[in-house]
Amino acid sequence: MVMCSATSDIVLKKMCYLYVGNYAKGNPDLSLLTINFLQRDCKDQDPMIRGLALRSLCSLRVPNLVEYLVGPLGSGLKDNNSYVRTIAVTGVLKLYHISASTCIDADFPATLKSLMLHDSDAQVVANCLSALQEIWSLEASHSEEACREKESLLSKPVIYYFLNRIKEFNEWAQCLILELAVKYVPSDSNDIFDIMNLLEDRLQHANGAVVLATVKVFLQLTLSMTDVHQQVYERIKSPLLTLVSSGSPEQSYAILSHLHLLVVRAPFIFASDYKHFYCQKSEVTDLKSQLRQLAGSRAPGVDDSKRDLFKKVISYMTIGIDVSSVFGEMVMCSATSDIVLKKMCYLYVGNYAKGNPDLSLLTINFLQRDCKDQDPMIRGLALRSLCSLRVPNLVEYLVGPLGSGLKDNNSYVRTIAVTGVLKLYHISASTCIDADFPATLKSLMLHDSDAQVVANCLSALQEIWSLEVSHSEEACREKESLLSKPVIYYFLNRIKEFNEWAQCLILELAVKYVPSDSNDIFDIMNLLEDRLQHANGAVVLATVKVFLQLTLSMTDVHQQVYERIKSPLLTLVSSGSPEQSYAILSHLHLLVVRAPFIFASDYKHFYCQFHVDKMSSAHVYLRLHKGQGFDDISEGVLEDCAQLVKANSIQGNKVNNVDVVYTPWSNLKKTASMDVGQVGFHNSKMVRTIRVEKRVNDIINRLNKTKVEKTPDLRAEREAVNAAERAERKQHLREKKKREDIERLEKERQADMRSYKGLMVTDKMTSNKDIASSNKSLQELEDDFM
Repeated sequence: MVMCSATSDIVLKKMCYLYVGNYAKGNPDLSLLTINFLQRDCKDQDPMIRGLALRSLCSLRVPNLVEYLVGPLGSGLKDNNSYVRTIAVTGVLKLYHISASTCIDADFPATLKSLMLHDSDAQVVANCLSALQEIWSLEASHSEEACREKESLLSKPVIYYFLNRIKEFNEWAQCLILELAVKYVPSDSNDIFDIMNLLEDRLQHANGAVVLATVKVFLQLTLSMTDVHQQVYERIKSPLLTLVSSGSPEQSYAILSHLHLLVVRAPFIFASDYKHFYCQKSEVTDLKSQLRQLAGSRAPGVDDSKRDLFKKVISYMTIGIDVSSVFGEMVMCSATSDIVLKKMCYLYVGNYAKGNPDLSLLTINFLQRDCKDQDPMIRGLALRSLCSLRVPNLVEYLVGPLGSGLKDNNSYVRTIAVTGVLKLYHISASTCIDADFPATLKSLMLHDSDAQVVANCLSALQEIWSLEVSHSEEACREKESLLSKPVIYYFLNRIKEFNEWAQCLILELAVKYVPSDSNDIFDIMNLLEDRLQHANGAVVLATVKVFLQLTLSMTDVHQQVYERIKSPLLTLVSSGSPEQSYAILSHLHLLVVRAPFIFASDYKHFYCQFHVDKMSSAHVYLRLHKGQGFDDISEGVLEDCAQLVKANSIQGNKVNNVDVVYTPWSNLKKTASMDVGQVGFHNSKMVRTIRVEKRVNDIINRLNKTKVEKTPDLRAEREAVNAAERAERKQHLREKKKREDIERLEKERQADMRSYKGLMVTDKMTSNKDIASSNKSLQELEDDFM
């Protein structure tokens, strides 16, 4: 076992340390065989291995080997990694129990004190406090210095140091600090109130031990202040009653025992809260007992019973009731082939295991077992749940199932496994890279027959290599390889196989591709031609982006692209949802800025049309202002248009309370089978309705007075508007260029002022020949220079 320990596999290391620790304690001779490899591992590059090796070395507890502990412990206390320092602090305490003199001679207590007061990691600080309390308590009987050091822990600076950092510590460490605070003697009432203010939020802590320890501090501090002591009783009532009703039976019993002592000291404290002490049947407890009865049962119909209970558990969890107490029973009931039960169990496990690493360990075995199930759906769901735990300590258990999942025969399992690799990277990047998963994903991406697997591989690799590129040249090369011609054409030739999300992903990649020549550009455009007719707006817009980007350097082709993309974009405006139409119109606005005449002949697509709903009427068209949407039309204008439509409807003019509908012109639908004047709509969501109660003659008369009949040249008007917009843009560009020129000249002037080029002017220089002909002495030349 010792000879096989020379490996970087942390799982093998753990098993080897467990074996060594079991047999070396009772066999000092065997212990000597372990010293070399443990000391070597204490210097390993991996902090996890350093910490585990140091813990195993200190756990040997063989007096003859004490001399071998001092060096590794000293290095461990100075280690850059907090986990190693935490283990080293615990090791010092173990060393003290093996050989107190060795520990004291090595001056470890002083090192622990320094770490306790200056280390940034809360767990290291807590371990130092615990170790020093134990060491100085044992040393106090025969050492005055230890007595002084023990008393220094109760000094005001140290107590406040811990209390100010208390939120950083875990529950055990918080209780340790609060036990220390109980022994502190405050200097005055201000000191008492300062401490109580610092600890006020600890009364709301979810952990019962922390709340009870805080209550103890509050009661101890205010013993000499009767009025404040009574107020403390009132303050601690609510947290204690909450703990009684929300915790486990064991916690409730402990809290009730404390409440009994409080009632002895203050009989009327819970007089108004007697209902909290009535017995009430717990539904969660009932669920727990019923699940326990069904666990392992193979009776007919048991799956149906489980399903009903699982639904109750999930519904309670959804509305916020804590059902974590049935975790063990849910795991035990997971041994079933019913996929619905599996899904609900995975949902429950994923919800509670994330925030409870200890509970997560209970799920590993059954999730790993399900990852090998015959049903590919169960394999995939189990693998997804396993990767969704996101607990760093469980990373080692992900590598095997992910490797098997990437090689699975079923495409669904492979798809889940690819996503799992990305999750693993975000939990532990080094583990993901060491397992060579990126190379596996690349191979799958280029050879897998399933389009979804390929798309997931591309997405995962883009994210991984983008994050790795800052510190890895290989990642930089791999990221660039995605933009190579073979890879781009591989994706474009298969693009019809992918779903909309994947097509957009591929098109975003194609935008970054730099074609080698014009033939390359036309080949890509031919491959993507049919994507312009796609029903999904995102795919069409992504394709438009590729076309425009590819042809930027080809003016004539670029203009033809504008003509080609008009029809798909106008179709999307009129056939999509209001949100999609808004997005498309925003893109069209940008296109018009770059190519003003692109929609000159399609101006009617941007009008709003009004007519009386379900009746024949005149159609009124309203031209909107620049930048105005049809939902931005003012109430006055809407009323005018609606009255005008009603007045020009033979039937609608005779009745009250008629509905007038209006919509963008592009949303109108006209087919050959429709009567004259009849229209429909492409998208009913883009139709708005306004109710006209009755005809208002004042409005009609006002509008008739301003009536002008003419036959305008709409194209000429459009060109005039475009010319005005171009002139405005040119003016803006001229002003911008003028500002840029002024800024450039100012920068050049500032640069000239800072430059030394004016000092090196040839006319102002004196050559050696000139100096020689001047007949001046060396002293005179030096004086001239100075």
